Amino acid sequence: MRRVLWLGLIAALIALPVAVIGAAGDGVVYKGIDLFHTSNSLSSFMDFSTQPIPAGFFCRTSQAFTEVVHWRGVPVATGIRGELGSTDTIVERLDDGVFNKKGVATTRVQFRVLQLESVTPIKTACGSFNVRVMLDGAQPITRMEIVRQGKNGGHFLAPLALRAKFVFTPVSGNGRQLELPPHEIRFPVNPRFTWAFRPGLKGMEKKGGVLVDTNFDSIPDTFLSGTSNFAAGWNGSLNKSESCPPVDECHSHDPNCMHCIGPALVGH
Repeated sequence: MRRVLWLGLIAALIALPVAVIGAAGDGVVYKGIDLFHTSNSLSSFMDFSTQPIPAGFFCRTSQAFTEVVHWRGVPVATGIRGELGSTDTIVERLDDGVFNKKGVATTRVQFRVLQLESVTPIKTACGSFNVRVMLDGAQPITRMEIVRQGKNGGHFLAPLALRAKFVFTPVSGNGRQLELPPHEIRFPVNPRFTWAFRPGLKGMEKKGGVLVDTNFDSIPDTFLSGTSNFAAGWNGSLNKSESCPPVDECHSHDPNCMHCIGPALVGH
């Protein structure tokens, strides 16, 4: 009889963590990274007409630069080559988000990777330059609100902020690289951004920790946590068995700055 009781107690203890994890999994968005690629439709750009690059920046005789530069993403270098596919932008959720009775969870978010380059070189009186945009130093942390609208997902609200620098490299290979002072960019909330509990689709499987290049020099330097049960950009609010495919959405700093991104599919 005593042996039966002990066996029953052991069985109950073994089963307990499984039940707890299962219950928590329905009400928690776990911290992790979100992977994005920049749209290739010339929709991401910087218009320097309102904040010109000053005269004399490129060389002594250069005029103020007031043109539009279009961006494309450059896949981030990783410890395992090609591990993150087309990913050029990574945002990290720093905390687990627990849904309250209203279906709202909160976490903190921070940019960890941004790798953009000009689609074509810019032309100046001092020659042509390729332009790159990357993160610069410690990044701001903002608050993200995750709203659950159905069994499979909902939408999220996140006023993103970043500190970036612009690097200009002569196409000719002669001369030194030039840098603008760091630029503070804040993207307001876009209420159209959706999310889903990670869909079981090829390329969207949960990803473990990864070594990535965070300063755009093609050398992986920082180990980040992997993805979690949260898939940004997918529509999981329709209560269907499968989430709707993602669409690209845009962050606008002001009418002169736009960054359009979509979820990066790893392994495609």
